[in-house]
Amino acid sequence: KMSENSEFSMVATGLEFINRGMRSVETVIGNLLGDDAEQIHMLVYSFGDTSLLEPLKKLASEQKEIVIIAKDIETEIKTEKPKVYEILADLNREKNVTISDFESYWHCRECDRRFHGSAEKENHQNESGHKLEDYPTGFLHAKAIVKNRNEMVVGSANFTKGGMQNYYELGVHVKGIECDTMAAMIDKIAHNSNLTRIMEKNA
Repeated sequence: KMSENSEFSMVATGLEFINRGMRSVETVIGNLLGDDAEQIHMLVYSFGDTSLLEPLKKLASEQKEIVIIAKDIETEIKTEKPKVYEILADLNREKNVTISDFESYWHCRECDRRFHGSAEKENHQNESGHKLEDYPTGFLHAKAIVKNRNEMVVGSANFTKGGMQNYYELGVHVKGIECDTMAAMIDKIAHNSNLTRIMEKNA
């Protein structure tokens, strides 16, 4: 549902885009994660480094509500980006934080087996020579940050140095009821056991 009172504006990464009057993705996201954030909802295809997680740590320590759905936390982030995983695990210790793992699966028709995460996929392909296909549940590729259910950025940029600073990316900054719809959807997916798995709280 769209509201005529909602506001939409383009945001971008890439010098030529920025020079044509679009605001920086990095700047707008920085504002979303500012001190006035009471709630943050995120869909994350990739965390490239820990820079975006630092403001989230501050918000979590102030007991702000945070819901993060990220792709392959236990199978890729944990092994390939241990510092990112460590901060996610620290964030997850806060009772006001929910982190949900959107797990990727592949299917091998020849073996009729399901493989979890890219490492299992690549190992099986290398050992067997079989070609694996996407599992019917699909993969998380969306990137979105919602603040206080009334402001958000959605777009092509990953939460990486490239996505925030170097590549040519486009997105939309939205203020309005669409943001509440997005936050509600993120809440629902975070608790959908057919798609995601909530990280266990560790002491």
